[in-house]
Order: sequence, then C-alpha cells, then structure tokens
Amino acid sequence: MFSDEAIDPVRDAATPTEGLEVSRCAPDRDVVAVDTETTGLPWYERLIEIGAVRFRGARVIDRWRMLVDPRRPIPARVTEIHGITDAAVAGAPEARAALLEFQRFCRGALLIAHNASFDRDILAAEYARAGLTPPPEPLYCTWRFAKHCIADAPRYGLTALAAHLGLPAAAHRALPDAELARRVFLASCERLAEPCTVATLDAHATGSDAALSLRGAVRRARDLPPHLRPLRAARSKGAAVTLTVKGAEGAADRVVCGVPRALLARGDDGAVDLWGDAGLLESVAFADIAGVAVREG
Repeated sequence: MFSDEAIDPVRDAATPTEGLEVSRCAPDRDVVAVDTETTGLPWYERLIEIGAVRFRGARVIDRWRMLVDPRRPIPARVTEIHGITDAAVAGAPEARAALLEFQRFCRGALLIAHNASFDRDILAAEYARAGLTPPPEPLYCTWRFAKHCIADAPRYGLTALAAHLGLPAAAHRALPDAELARRVFLASCERLAEPCTVATLDAHATGSDAALSLRGAVRRARDLPPHLRPLRAARSKGAAVTLTVKGAEGAADRVVCGVPRALLARGDDGAVDLWGDAGLLESVAFADIAGVAVREG
C-alpha cells in the first residue's frame, strides 16, 4: 500500500547551511533546486518522483517531494538505479496533481537543476500531456555553473562533484539530489569573485544567453509527417492503432498496439503515448515508427 508519507509533501523547517557566506550564495530572491526521477532517459519518458528545495542565500525555506504514478510499469533496469518500484507508486497522485503542487511550491523563484535540460524536458512533456501551462520561472543549470566556477573538478556529474566537494553522494532520489544540487550551487557561488546575481547565472548557468524555460520546450504535436497522420485521426476517434516500430541496432522490427493519446513534439523530435485497458503501454518516438495502421472495429 502506498504510504501517506510518500503522498504528502515533505516540509522541513527553515534551516541554515553552515559555513557559507550568505552574501555570495545566491541572488537576492528565492531559488528552488529541483530534481526528477523517471521511467527512463528519453525526454518523453514518465515522471515518477519530483523533489524540490526552496532557499534564499544559505537558508533553506522549505523542502517538498512527491511520488507520481506513471500509469505504466517501471522497467526493472530503471528501478535498479533509483530503487522506486511499481508498488511504491501504486496509489500515488498522477502527474497533473504533482505539477500543480510543484507550481505552487516554486512560484516566484528562480529554478535550478543539475543537467537542467533533462529535468526541463521531462517536466515540460508532463505539462503538455496534462494540458497545463508550465510555470514562467527561469531554469538554470548547476552543471554548467559548476563548470565555470569550480575549475579544478575532474568531472561535473553530480556524483563526481559531490566527491570533489566532500558532499554526500548522489542518491538517485529526487529530494536528496535536489538538496545536493542546491549545495553544489552554493559551493559554486562561493568560488565567484563577486556576489552571484541573475546576470551571473544568465552568463554562466545557461546554454546560450538566456535561462532555459519549461514553456515551449515540449508542446502538443501539430504537423505530422504523412505516414504518421493516421495517429491524429485515431486519437480523435479513440481508435486503436498498430505501430511497426523499427528494431534497434539491426534487430527485427516489432509491433505494438494501443490507443494513441498524447502526441508530443520537442523541436524536430516527436513521440506518441499508446494506451491500453490497464494504462500506458509505451511512449514511442516518431523517428522509430516505420508504419501506422488504424485498427477497425
């Protein structure tokens, strides 16, 4: 049975981080460090846990996390990484409820995440599925920020940075890793010659000249290539389709059947969610679909 502790947000009293000079630690506004756990690595995989830490300077204001029912089995190889099982998420809220709570938690704050483009795409895809408008708050990448500030680190993954800085190892769970991203961010701020400002983050914690944004990162797919257009017709009628999915690395093609629901697009990429009677069967990248046949009756 899914525990009440996992359903309810985790709230901790505001606590300071020892040994940090507050004036250097962050812009003069709240920051939220966020981390996600998912059913896999592609951007169209499903959210199964989200964790966030809200802070200003060295002082933690609040902590929150929620497990999410992905409405599909969690692959065993993924459970081996983060330890989250199908039983753990059984009865958990679905993504829409978690996104609304997350949006309330981070309202008005800057967002940070380690390897932020991954968390952005996962969250943006879930917002698109739910038909919700993502929060407008900017998202900055602590991986890029650490690479600028901590020049002597051998590598910049969260685990490697934790070891280099003498911090607890990454746990591959959303709230502990959000907390670790916060501490990496603060350690990066301490290496700066001047106090950290939003302009500092715009210059060193983004992939270009502006922060990442959840808005527009993933959207409902509009224009489909001709061989995929039956997906839209089937979706509008609630009809099942049979997809021929290309085999990976020379393997034989495979066939998967289900009812298409969300049709998502990220840049030139796209994916479709196929549903069956028991829930989500699979999310399939458009690039992997060799053919679509609408099933009659």
